[in-house]
Amino acid sequence: MVTSKGCLVQHRCTRCRQRPLVVRASTQQQQVSGQVEKAVSTLKRAAATRDVKPVQVFDAMRQLEKLKLQDEEWPGIVGRGDRWQLVFTTGVAKVREAMKNQGKGGGNYFPLTAAQRWDARTGEIENGIFLGLIAALTFKGGYAYQGKKLSFDFDRLNIKLGPLKFEFKIKDAIVDYKPAAKDPFFIIFYVDDEVICARGRGGGIALWKKTEKDFDMKNLVA
Repeated sequence: MVTSKGCLVQHRCTRCRQRPLVVRASTQQQQVSGQVEKAVSTLKRAAATRDVKPVQVFDAMRQLEKLKLQDEEWPGIVGRGDRWQLVFTTGVAKVREAMKNQGKGGGNYFPLTAAQRWDARTGEIENGIFLGLIAALTFKGGYAYQGKKLSFDFDRLNIKLGPLKFEFKIKDAIVDYKPAAKDPFFIIFYVDDEVICARGRGGGIALWKKTEKDFDMKNLVA
């Protein structure tokens, strides 16, 4: 269950002396739940149609980030090995301006087919750009998800041109990846079975959607 700041109220029935009943739906929690539902609905519509205004997408992501949500199930969802397509990004400048009330925020729908995959079974991350059945460029390496921070590093590059495949070594093979201070990372602030929202090391925020089942067939997935 996604949690945020709030309280649990206990009620005990003195007449029948039953066990305490934990009332979870406090007013504050109901408000948070409503805010989350509204923001997530906007983001899922943006991911599906790309017709939601950039300012609205930005506002929805910032709303979720400010709620400081966290769920113990997030690492498991992220690490299933599914592919997540990058939908929307916003640069650090727009985030800073909005945080200082100097701008409305905004961003852009990502114009290329870029997808990431995290596999908890192997500890592998894959980040790629896919041009249908023509070409694909993917980076692979290791990742670690601790708290809300997903750190990663790449050790090899794969390029596919039609039936041809080339692999290039970037650095020594990463075995049992441990985050280093210099490594890139994401701070995850929302996850469900359809979308992911996160802030990058540079300060920008982004939205991903889970790819369709036929994504691999339509692209040169290594």
